[in-house]
Amino acid sequence: MNITLDKQSATDGIIRINLAESDYQLKVEEKVKDYARKANIKGFRQGKVPTGVIKKMFGKSILVDEVNHIVSHSVSDYIRDQKLRILGDPMPNQEKAFGIDWDSQKDFEFEFQIGLVDDFEVDLSAKVKVKSYPITVDQSVIDETLEDVKQRFGKVTYPEAAEAGCNLYGEISKAGEEEKKSSYITLDKIAKKEQKKFLGLKIEDVVEFDIDKTFDDVKAKAQALNIAEEEAEKATGAQFVAFEELLERSDYVSLHTFMSPQNKFMMGQSEFACMKPNAIFINTARGGLVDPGALLWALQNRRIAGAGLDVFETEPIPMDHPLLKEPNLVMTPHIASASKQTRTRMALMAAENVLAAISGNRIPYCVNPEADSFSKGK
Repeated sequence: MNITLDKQSATDGIIRINLAESDYQLKVEEKVKDYARKANIKGFRQGKVPTGVIKKMFGKSILVDEVNHIVSHSVSDYIRDQKLRILGDPMPNQEKAFGIDWDSQKDFEFEFQIGLVDDFEVDLSAKVKVKSYPITVDQSVIDETLEDVKQRFGKVTYPEAAEAGCNLYGEISKAGEEEKKSSYITLDKIAKKEQKKFLGLKIEDVVEFDIDKTFDDVKAKAQALNIAEEEAEKATGAQFVAFEELLERSDYVSLHTFMSPQNKFMMGQSEFACMKPNAIFINTARGGLVDPGALLWALQNRRIAGAGLDVFETEPIPMDHPLLKEPNLVMTPHIASASKQTRTRMALMAAENVLAAISGNRIPYCVNPEADSFSKGK
């Protein structure tokens, strides 16, 4: 570990900490082994969970906690050992911290801005009159200060399910997009009405939420999205509008819904007529949601610019179907889910179901839970 002080002026300075893998790896491995001894995970006896499983499920959160612990104590120790006189607490460079890639980085650099106390003289003779201002510290200030101290210097635990006051580490992505970013969410920073979505979450759980409703504070939103505060101020969630208005305003319309008698042919001629002439239509949900005759009409009459289909009303689509002749239509044979990420998750869910069943536990991913008699021992 390398710690340096870059003195910007007589009153300003930046403490830089460069952390190598060797500085934290041993501690991380010790925590992984300790957690393996204590973890209670479906499919494994307590104390017999392989460290490889622990690393996959909890490795990133353990790494983040340990690095933050080392850095926090190193800053305090450096200030004490160097006998630096500072005002207030060191301020971390949040933008630099948010840019860390916890999945691949091995070495880390952190920056803390500090206010230095410069030498000065004060005339305390009887000629100088100083006003006295009474300061009242109410209970709310005391409680807030104590809670802050607990958060920064308290003992770190790893509960199986998220509780009030927990910090969540994971990956965040925008709905409909595959790109993911590392995310850090403090439950106490979430709007009160939205906290129930996050309480009780376990490792590998997925939660969907509206970023604007979830966070009132720009800093908390930036932290969750792993972006700068300036970007977070501009980032907004989706806006609810009527279906017809959605079609009129959208450059791309992509269907992602279930099939039912109520929404059969939800995209008909009148719906395609609402769309922009330069819009693209995509269906990766169910073929019966789209009237093929209406889509053919929209393409042939240039009511839309083009379309992409992965599903069809009749599968496989007949070789003499007129849609096959349209040059502005791209089709795939119902393989939209064939991404590495999706297929891996499908296999893991199946394996978790099997492990739960043979252990006599409730099957976690069951379409019809009422039929889950095997895991209930019936």
